[in-house]
Amino acid sequence: MLRRGIQGTDMPTHPSHAVPILFYQDVRNALTWLEETYGFNPIIVFEDDAGAIVHAEMMLGSAHIMLGPAGMVDWAVSPQKQHGWNTQQTYIYVDDVDVHHAGVEMMRGVTATAPEEQFYGDKTYRTTDIEGHRWIFAERIKTASKEEMAKATGLTVR
Repeated sequence: MLRRGIQGTDMPTHPSHAVPILFYQDVRNALTWLEETYGFNPIIVFEDDAGAIVHAEMMLGSAHIMLGPAGMVDWAVSPQKQHGWNTQQTYIYVDDVDVHHAGVEMMRGVTATAPEEQFYGDKTYRTTDIEGHRWIFAERIKTASKEEMAKATGLTVR
C-alpha cells in the first residue's frame, strides 16, 4: 500500500545529494513524533498488507530523510537497542533555528541544548529523538573564512 503524505507533498524533483536513512523500532510512532516535534512533513509512506510501515520519507524545508524498520536487514538497528550509541548525527538546516528550537522545547519530554553560534558560521542546537538518534538543527548566520576558522580553533584549516 502506498500513500501520499498528509500535506499531499509530492516527491522532490531535485532530491538532496545525501539522504540519511534512519532505522526505528516503531516507524509509525517515529513518523508521528518527527512530524509533531521537529516539523518534518511525510511525503510518502509504504505499508505492507499487515499495515506495518516498511519505508517512509519526510521533508523539512529542503532537508529529506528516510525511515525504515529496524531489523529489515540484519545490520539495521535503532540506537534504542544499542544503549543509545550512534555512529552519526543528522545535521538539518532550518530557516530560523531559534524559532525551531522554541517549538521543540515546548514538546513534552524533549530536551535540547540552547542554540549557540559556532565558529564556522552556523547557529546550532542539539537534540535526541524518541529512539536515541542524534540531531543537530542549524541556521547559517555568516560565512566564515578558513583563516577565521583556523584562528578560532588553533587548527590548520585547508
